[in-house]
Amino acid sequence: MKSIKFVHTFDVTDIAREAEALPLEAWLETKPWSDPENLADSNIGEYSKQSGMSLIREQDRVLLMWHKSIDGQPWWTHAGYRKFNTAPTQWADQCPRTMQILSEHFAREGKQLVRLYFSKLQPGHQVYPHEDQEFGDNFEKITRYGLCVTTNDQCELRCADDACHVPQGTLYWIDNVLVHSATNFGAQDRIHMYMDVR
Repeated sequence: MKSIKFVHTFDVTDIAREAEALPLEAWLETKPWSDPENLADSNIGEYSKQSGMSLIREQDRVLLMWHKSIDGQPWWTHAGYRKFNTAPTQWADQCPRTMQILSEHFAREGKQLVRLYFSKLQPGHQVYPHEDQEFGDNFEKITRYGLCVTTNDQCELRCADDACHVPQGTLYWIDNVLVHSATNFGAQDRIHMYMDVR
């Protein structure tokens, strides 16, 4: 596979336990973009804009490490993020082992965690094909990783021409500026973590 690469494995027992213990209010539903005007202005990538599709990311997120923002600007334009000036959110305190495991892993690799969040894809839901914002400027220093925390054998990740089932505990790199999508046609939640690392 060229656009998805498995790079490491973890025992994710503690991470899964912390994710499942988070309160309902911690999970933020990702907003759908269905209005053509919003579609043109939103950060969903050229593939979705050109196809004119309604991109509905049917998943929930918990932000553990995020940019410091009081101005409501998109995270990818925010000066704090551009300078790698991010901070733990209130939910990070409830996930100490998650923060420890991932911070220590990337520190051993000589890398810094910039952004970190849980992403929950519920049974029967999918993330429609899209590509993420190409960062530009200093963002060539940023690499996107995913970590499979919980899954079932009916989950699939696609990126460009690659498609695979990501086993539980697998840390993977994904070329997220290419068109990618995910499906969960099983009976259990699919929870991945996504990390921006420099």
